[in-house]
Amino acid sequence: MKRVAAFAWRERGWLFLFFLFLGIYLALSRWGAGSNHPPSLALESFKQSEDAFQGASLTPEFIREWLKKSPAEALGFFFLSGLFTLLFAAGCVLNLFCAFKPDFRRRVWPPSAVSAKPWSAAMLLRVLVQFLGAGLCLNLVFSLAVRLLDSDSAAHGLLLTHTLLVDVLCFFFILRQVRQTGNSWRDLGLCIPDGSSPVKEILAGLSAYAFVIPWFVMLLLILTGIASLVHYEPEPHPLVEIFLEEEKKAPWLIYLSVFIGCVAGPFFEEVFFRGFSFPIFKRKFGTVWAVVGCAAFFALIHKNEFAFFPIFMLGALLTLIYEKRGSLLSSYFVHFFHNSIFILYFWCVKSLIGR
Repeated sequence: MKRVAAFAWRERGWLFLFFLFLGIYLALSRWGAGSNHPPSLALESFKQSEDAFQGASLTPEFIREWLKKSPAEALGFFFLSGLFTLLFAAGCVLNLFCAFKPDFRRRVWPPSAVSAKPWSAAMLLRVLVQFLGAGLCLNLVFSLAVRLLDSDSAAHGLLLTHTLLVDVLCFFFILRQVRQTGNSWRDLGLCIPDGSSPVKEILAGLSAYAFVIPWFVMLLLILTGIASLVHYEPEPHPLVEIFLEEEKKAPWLIYLSVFIGCVAGPFFEEVFFRGFSFPIFKRKFGTVWAVVGCAAFFALIHKNEFAFFPIFMLGALLTLIYEKRGSLLSSYFVHFFHNSIFILYFWCVKSLIGR
């Protein structure tokens, strides 16, 4: 407690700004949630199509008609389904080997590859304060721009631009803090370990992802069953509404959304959560609690109560991959791969139910 009190007193200015910005952010979020914006027509239409499809079955005639009307989406659906089935089967085999063959388990999970960094909790606090402050300032500017432009497409474009700019600024804040300690961007995991290669790192990440897939599927089935029992319908991801509304009005917004969701977003999140935050947590609390803390932080920042535990599981996996590989390439590829599969699968399912 004395160390906590000493830290709070030493960083009292930054802590004051942190709680001030966080309070403003939470107040704005609550005010926005309480405004009761009606769902968009595109989202309502999609839900109606989804309800109408519930009773349909994938008969040979149905599939032939779908292939004829939307061949790319239909083939993509079956390819992704086959790929996911293959990963699930590989994950089951890997879990069995890890359970009954200790030598295999030691090869799969080598010793830690993340070296100690001279980074402190104060550095993380400063980055968070700068991140929240930049986000609030940009939010104010973009909110005024949305009112002036008075267009849904403009609002979506500004939302995506806001997200990208805040991520870039956060990356800049992290680099500045790291360089003040004499380290460089390579110390954030932005490198290939000695004796490894990009292909080896990607395969290591993919095998770790396959290992978790059976547990991930089990967790999703449990959550879906609970949601069905209590008649709870999760809120759609913000990107879903952009995909549905802007498909015909502003296709460039779809491309920007995919770029942020699959490429830019995972990169900045890996740098912040794994490359920067994890070594700080590990230095303070040890490896196990650092993995748990980073995964919980990662899940909380996504603000999705229903998906908290699946995101937590993904965050724990990504952190462990970085802990064992010492390079963000493996965890970034898994993050990119995971987001890409879900986004592509959404487009395929959208084509299926809206056929």
